[in-house]
Amino acid sequence: MTIRSAFFTIIIVMLSLMISENVYAALDSKPSKLSLSQIKINNYVGNKDVIHISGLQKGDKVTAYKDSGVLIGSCTSAGNSDTELFVQQLGNQAGYVMLTLKQSGKLPSDKLITPFMGEPRTFQLSPLKIRTNNYVDSWDQVRVDGIQKNDIIRIFARSGEKIGSCISEGKSANIRIKQLGSQAGKIELTIQKPGMLPSHKQTVSFMGEPRTPKLSSSKIQTNNYVGAWDYIHIEGIHKGDKIRVFSESGSSMGNRIAGGTSTNIWVKQLGSQAGQIKLTTQRPGMLPSHEQVVSFKGEPRTSQISSSKISTYNYVDVWDYIHVEDINKGDIIRAYTDQEKVLNSRISEGTSSNLWVKQLGSQAGNIKLTLQKPGMLTSHMQNVAFKGEPRTPQLNLSKITINNYVGVWDLAHVEGIRKDDVIKAYSKSGEEIGSGISKGTSTNLWIKQLGSQAGKIELTVKSPEMLISHSLSVAFMGEPRSALLKQAQVTIINAAGTSNDRIQVNGLRSGDIIRAYTLDGKHFASITSKDSSIDLHTSELGNGAGQIILTVQHLGQLESNSVSFNYTSGFPPGVLKKGIDVSHWQGSIDYKLMKENGINFVIVKATEGSQDGTAGIDNYFEQNIEKANFAGLDTHAYHYFRGVSVDDSKKEAQWFIKNLKKVHINGYVFIDVEEATGNPVQLTNYVNVFIDELRNAGINKIGIYTDYFFMQDNLIEAQLKSGILKWIARYNYSLGRSADIWQFTSEGQLPGVSGSVDMNYVYSNKF
Repeated sequence: MTIRSAFFTIIIVMLSLMISENVYAALDSKPSKLSLSQIKINNYVGNKDVIHISGLQKGDKVTAYKDSGVLIGSCTSAGNSDTELFVQQLGNQAGYVMLTLKQSGKLPSDKLITPFMGEPRTFQLSPLKIRTNNYVDSWDQVRVDGIQKNDIIRIFARSGEKIGSCISEGKSANIRIKQLGSQAGKIELTIQKPGMLPSHKQTVSFMGEPRTPKLSSSKIQTNNYVGAWDYIHIEGIHKGDKIRVFSESGSSMGNRIAGGTSTNIWVKQLGSQAGQIKLTTQRPGMLPSHEQVVSFKGEPRTSQISSSKISTYNYVDVWDYIHVEDINKGDIIRAYTDQEKVLNSRISEGTSSNLWVKQLGSQAGNIKLTLQKPGMLTSHMQNVAFKGEPRTPQLNLSKITINNYVGVWDLAHVEGIRKDDVIKAYSKSGEEIGSGISKGTSTNLWIKQLGSQAGKIELTVKSPEMLISHSLSVAFMGEPRSALLKQAQVTIINAAGTSNDRIQVNGLRSGDIIRAYTLDGKHFASITSKDSSIDLHTSELGNGAGQIILTVQHLGQLESNSVSFNYTSGFPPGVLKKGIDVSHWQGSIDYKLMKENGINFVIVKATEGSQDGTAGIDNYFEQNIEKANFAGLDTHAYHYFRGVSVDDSKKEAQWFIKNLKKVHINGYVFIDVEEATGNPVQLTNYVNVFIDELRNAGINKIGIYTDYFFMQDNLIEAQLKSGILKWIARYNYSLGRSADIWQFTSEGQLPGVSGSVDMNYVYSNKF
């Protein structure tokens, strides 16, 4: 598709959307649309593009999207006549963006399609305005005329690699490029004006480089010295000629630019033997000449050094040296290992010299020396023996103190040493665990952690210019452990299953950590003291009496050994649990709040009478059981017993069983006996019939509820079925008899229930 047809397509789409926007504006009461006349888009090259929007009010928000719908920017007008929205890059081709306007208190406008022009491209350079200069051994140059200031010129090899560029400072520019090459060829150039794309490439041809005439062998003289730079004298050349010298194998040995019609070229070493070299010359702006082969003579050899004139000095941690006598100024002494690896060399400044070498080694051994006089070859090697290095004395055990701390770096204090001695500590496995340099006759060596247990470390010392001492084994004590808590320091308050149990500890120091554990070692609480005491709140003690374990940890010490502490029950003597019994009279109950306030169980009324009789079902039975189970309470149920006959007693039990199947209880079921028949024997028999019917249905967790005096006057307790729990009501300061459960009040007040509620204590482990 051509740019022109694409543009017309964009205009048609834009007009269609504008018509749609008018319809939607009428339907949805959207704010006034942006107009193309308000918008100007500047599509720059290499910088952020700018969308100018005029006619906005303060607070108006304009959002821009690509034609794909991707968000590219937004801005909020400050009330200026012209608001600018900067976006990263619209691209070098023409296209369109979509803009929306959001005014305060109004819906956003529909997207306005706004076309923009592509980035402009610079015109191609004219080949008539380009000149190439192909030099030898210097940067080549391309000159471009007919340009303007800030134009960017780029030069490319035929492979496409960029080989040069510049920003023009005027109407012409000279661009230096590293090397066009010795052969003729072509390059390509582009020009880029500010704010425009680069031009298309312009191809330009260039000439190859000229070659210098070959040197004449009659104009070349060689001088081969020993121990000094050799040189080659060349005549019949021109000022500026560059002379290069190569070995027979072709490796470079030296070069020089002539300052006149002759020159000397110094080369490191032609070699001890006679041989040949090769020379080339290169005039400025020309290629090098072809090689000229030249022969040279070999070097003379120096006499060997006498071993009686050599002394060795072997130090530790500093450079060793070799003293040599009976030599001359300018002589070169070289030292080698026994395997003939170079150690060092020196030029003598008189009749004796000291030759420093990095390290001869800790053990005694041999080195080799050579001597080379100026202008002569090196002598044959002379073997020289040397002694081993001195060793630092071992540390004195009585001068070492180890401090083993908890939670911080440990310390080894060492005395009886010298300034600049290096002390190192190692674990028994040989791992380095600390080091330090002494600043005097004693030092402190910090070690990350020796560990909580006693043990041993190894210490060494190394004095300057001496070997490291043999290691010394030093024992250390384990980390100090905090003292045990005392019984007199601790007070435990058991709030009977609530979250208000408290552990109080006195006689502490700021920063002490108190940790609490169950008897089986489970950690359940900890607190850090800010002064001399702590008050730790917990809900882990339970209802009855028991024991917990407490430890203390002082700063810089290990946690103390554990101490067990007894606590009493939060209930009256003998009481194991506390709970409530409820019916529809209590209405809706918050059992979660009940549990948080120490209630462990609930006994819920289910039914009364029989299906053929009163057939009563408590309206809140199922709701109470479900909510209590969800809160995590133990759930039990009771049936209010009418007891009118043996047959009806069975039917009452069957009615109770039928309704128990609707819920899930995890505890006991009770027969609530409060209706007297006037015949204790008869009523006791009715109760036993009810219990038998439950047991025949597979229910074995059964209990009886009645009043203290009702049990005495209306039932024969000794004739009741065995194995049942006895739940006795008496609203007194004491029950006055044995029972599994005591209903001690009907006027209990608890969060989570409105009005009064029956409260019960449990004495039996069965319940």
